[in-house]
Amino acid sequence: MKRNTLTAAFLLSAALLSSCNKAEQISRDGSGKPASSSVEKETVAPVTEEPAGSAIPEEERETLPEHPEEKTEETEPLTELPTEPETEFTGDYVHGTEGYFCLADNSVDVELKLQRGGTCWAFASATAMENSFFLNTGRRTDIDPNEVVNRVYGDDKAEGIFLNGMHTAEYNGGCWEIVADCYSSGVNGVYVNEAIEVDMYDIDAVKESIRKYGGVIGAIYDSAGKRQYSHGYLTFNDTKEKEANHELLIIGWDDHFPKSYFKKKAEQDGAWIAYNSNIGEFGYYYISYDSYFENMSVISATDKYSGCESYSADSFFGKKIDTGKETALANVFHRTGTLAAVGTISRKSEQNIKIEVYAPSFKELVYTQEACLKGYGWHTVELDQPLSVTDYAVVIRYEGPAVVETEWKSDASEYRAQMERGQSFVMSGGKWLDLADPDTADRLGLSFEPKNCCIKAYYK
Repeated sequence: MKRNTLTAAFLLSAALLSSCNKAEQISRDGSGKPASSSVEKETVAPVTEEPAGSAIPEEERETLPEHPEEKTEETEPLTELPTEPETEFTGDYVHGTEGYFCLADNSVDVELKLQRGGTCWAFASATAMENSFFLNTGRRTDIDPNEVVNRVYGDDKAEGIFLNGMHTAEYNGGCWEIVADCYSSGVNGVYVNEAIEVDMYDIDAVKESIRKYGGVIGAIYDSAGKRQYSHGYLTFNDTKEKEANHELLIIGWDDHFPKSYFKKKAEQDGAWIAYNSNIGEFGYYYISYDSYFENMSVISATDKYSGCESYSADSFFGKKIDTGKETALANVFHRTGTLAAVGTISRKSEQNIKIEVYAPSFKELVYTQEACLKGYGWHTVELDQPLSVTDYAVVIRYEGPAVVETEWKSDASEYRAQMERGQSFVMSGGKWLDLADPDTADRLGLSFEPKNCCIKAYYK
């Protein structure tokens, strides 16, 4: 399966499960180097999950791939640390300050939680949100990855993703996008205000994102056969372009990490330092710069909002409406308060938008602001001037196509959406059409049934 089929694979088939490593414990000593530890750990052996963490096809990312063939990749459990091989590098390596950075050494408390089942996606995303929340607020918050799984797949909701019984929530797999969708509406006072892809081929951009967001989520094909315990470090190097089966969180880098420390000798020195929930408190993963990643992304979380109004629970896997050079969508909300920000999704690397706030009749324009959304993913635009609102319409004019939610169904799960008249609208021929009107899809020439617009209103 190629890169552009990865995230959709979890939607269309959640059958890729594999046994994984139950490792000897590895903890970090004062030098930042893994060392043996005697702390007692759970005996549950984590399982690597089906493909996780990539994005929808880059060419406008509109359609989901067909159901992939089911297959299982076995990962040999790591029950003991292997004997260290002889290497060209003599002596134990200790990093210096030049070309080295790790969040754990810079006041960010990275809790190395151990996953259960196929939940790496939830652990990587939860830790990313915790780290970014600390960087954004100066305060720590605890986000339970198991609660993330329950919120994404639980039945106690009106709309969202529902499982059909093929897999339990713990083993259905997932990806960072569905976590961002869930938390962008706010959970326990925590709001995802940004969740975008990172150019995985731009090392400097990845490093900058680690510093700015508190980590970069990466998707790899995690295999015990590519690991090596070398000079006290648990290392990994796999250059083959394989479909990923595991998400982890990159929290640092070491440009001088010896290339000889990997089971497959790397072409260059240097490694990403990662939190791997398959290993948990056993230590950090040192992944060669040569290794292949399916996808990299960041998630930013904050507590700056008091509430959110939204009709859509799925933004990343919706479909696009394209009315030409500009596509105008609108949601009408009814809540008294101070409107502080507007959120939406972009499927382009860069997309200009214009935000307008109207009276609910769309006849009285009360506010306008332009913005440029940079990066595929979820964006929140802070209003330059917060507005006192009660009944109002948020209009977003997108340069090119715009995304609306739509229902979908797969072998393992389905997305259900609820919609009422008077909630979401699209501009066509100079008139606002209600997306709940059965004739709207035909008038727009759509091959799918559109649901609500992916527009959210955030309150101060």
